[in-house]
Amino acid sequence: MWFERLCFAETYAGEGGRESLIGQPYAELLRRAVVANRLFDGPDDLDDWLAERMAMHRAADNRPDRFRIALDTWLQARSRRTAQGDLVTVQSDISELKRKKQELEQSRSEAQFQALHDPLTGLPNRILLRSHLEQMLHQADRGDQVLALLYIDLDRFKAVNDRLGHQAGDQCLNKVAVRIAGCHRSCEPVARIGGDEFALPLLVSTPDPRGQVEQVAQRILQQLARPLAIRGLSVRIGASIGIALYPQDADGLETLVGHADHAMYAAKAEPGDCFRFFSDL
Repeated sequence: MWFERLCFAETYAGEGGRESLIGQPYAELLRRAVVANRLFDGPDDLDDWLAERMAMHRAADNRPDRFRIALDTWLQARSRRTAQGDLVTVQSDISELKRKKQELEQSRSEAQFQALHDPLTGLPNRILLRSHLEQMLHQADRGDQVLALLYIDLDRFKAVNDRLGHQAGDQCLNKVAVRIAGCHRSCEPVARIGGDEFALPLLVSTPDPRGQVEQVAQRILQQLARPLAIRGLSVRIGASIGIALYPQDADGLETLVGHADHAMYAAKAEPGDCFRFFSDL
């Protein structure tokens, strides 16, 4: 087995330079590379590693083999057999390519997260909520379940925001998000859909879906009735919740959302800290 060329050869060739590597056995070139990087403490570890790499290359058939020899160093080796039956290996340093690929993947992941989540609380936004609702609506259609949508609007939040400032308001919203999230199963994510409005979709089983939803709504009201510590002050807000059920109150996603919103405004018309079902309006 012989190297045809090495893009990173100068690193390991020493005084002889790139030309000194031509004609050297593949195992010897691998040995030079790992020794130069001080990757192994003893000869036993190095011999085991070389034996594994050689076994892989004996089975190679023009397939690229990528492996990491250091924290930020990646090599790619591609082997092919000549007409005479010899195995020719081309090896190159792809560390920069791997780094750029990882940066691109991270950038795409961050952009996707930002597009689907609220920048303040990190909760799903309207776009991701709709996607969740579509999936849960299909689940409700397939099984013996009911989809409940709770629209939650904070009471007295504007007074906190106006009196203590926007930073205090942001802190309040983050604390509220944590409290709401603790009132239900983690597989049913709460979303922030605007200013001081949140939404919570729930899949509940029959025969008493309304009773199960009432329990969750009560827990949310209890949690939000507790004082919040904001900038050393004890702040009370509370919430009004509107609830719509599918298929009892709606024939699809749009009507479910509209009815939950309508029920929330009906709850806001009450003294506060209460919930209303659309079916009761």
